[in-house]
Amino acid sequence: MIKEKDVIKSAVIINKDIKGKNEMSNSKEENFGKNIKL
Repeated sequence: MIKEKDVIKSAVIINKDIKGKNEMSNSKEENFGKNIKL
């Protein structure tokens, strides 16, 4: 059986992973923009 707490934990981990990927892609885009300006 899956407990609710386990489901919540895995959902939180997935959310953190998605946020981390979004932050990484945002910083890559920012660096890319800076390189073009230079």
